[in-house]
Amino acid sequence: MARRSAPAAWWFILFVSLSFSLIVSPLTFKQDFASRLGSVFFFPASRAAMFLNNVTTLLQDNRALRAILASQTVDHARLFELEDQNERLKQMLGMKEVLPFDLRPGLVIAHPGHLGGEYLAIDAGSEAGLAPDQGVISIEGLVGTVVDVAPGNAQIRTLLSPDSRVSILVARTGVGGILLSERMGWFTIGDIPIEADVARGDTIVTSGLGGIFPPGLKVGTVMKVEDDRRLLVHKVRVRPLVRFSRVREVFAIVGREEATNRSNVGEGRER
Repeated sequence: MARRSAPAAWWFILFVSLSFSLIVSPLTFKQDFASRLGSVFFFPASRAAMFLNNVTTLLQDNRALRAILASQTVDHARLFELEDQNERLKQMLGMKEVLPFDLRPGLVIAHPGHLGGEYLAIDAGSEAGLAPDQGVISIEGLVGTVVDVAPGNAQIRTLLSPDSRVSILVARTGVGGILLSERMGWFTIGDIPIEADVARGDTIVTSGLGGIFPPGLKVGTVMKVEDDRRLLVHKVRVRPLVRFSRVREVFAIVGREEATNRSNVGEGRER
């Protein structure tokens, strides 16, 4: 029992001696001793507090940088969109000045029914001179026809619609036919005589027959020609020039030259 109490006694004597020494020591020594003792005991805590403060600062800086980056990304996207739109409008203006038609511009505001580009809604209507059965074009080529008109908007049936019919010509040879819509966004030209000259890469344009579309408007490019030896005709697949799901600006043809042939072509009447 005495052995166990001996260390405690020594610690007590040491504590009393240290306390007495501090009491009788000069003030400067006390201040220096307290400073050194505090630095020893509180150094880990101060380092931990400094670390946490640095982490907090880094997180705040990271959030600020992310906000700046997001803002710059949005600004860059807007600038790119404005530049792209400006270029398209320049092309449309140039086309309007060159083509001998009375054109009325319109911006695509919706794809009604989400039918994969078969119909478009634009922000121009009867107040701008639009009426049903007028042709509609874009800077890429033929788009379709006006089918429904309100004072401030109109609905366009594109060439992708199964109800669409366009009288066309092969620009290189003058071979004619009727363009029909096919699934997956392709067109077909059926019943072209097998002896007619049609080849992959030929440009397809409107013929002017049917009374809707003026002649010479670009429609698409021949991608495949198959021969039906039984019926003695070509089956031609055409890729459209217009990306209908991405059309943003169009022109409605509200007037054209008197020389345009308005005759119909039987069952192939344009629409």
